[in-house]
Amino acid sequence: MMIRLTDQPFEPGSLLTGFSQGRTETGAIASFTGLARAEAGSTTTLTLEAYPGFTERAIQAIADQARTRFALQDLLILHRIGDIAPGEAIVFVATAAPHRRAAFEA
Repeated sequence: MMIRLTDQPFEPGSLLTGFSQGRTETGAIASFTGLARAEAGSTTTLTLEAYPGFTERAIQAIADQARTRFALQDLLILHRIGDIAPGEAIVFVATAAPHRRAAFEA
């Protein structure tokens, strides 16, 4: 399980490809990518801040609950901080589970 905050842009497709590799016992992978919106041109930059240590622990607690509740095999969460332009990815979440229902519900 990986949880990471980053101030750098990321490519969700490559994250999903990497997360999917070598999973011979995984029945399903579900992913979510959240994007920054321009709000009809009224937003040029979204700035997200995080409290180092605290933010990762809070995300970890949610991830631990999801892993237990849905019997996940693995989980990847990447969340942006800092300045984010409209159209850029803010958050990426991928879940791996033996069955698709658990992967999607998590």
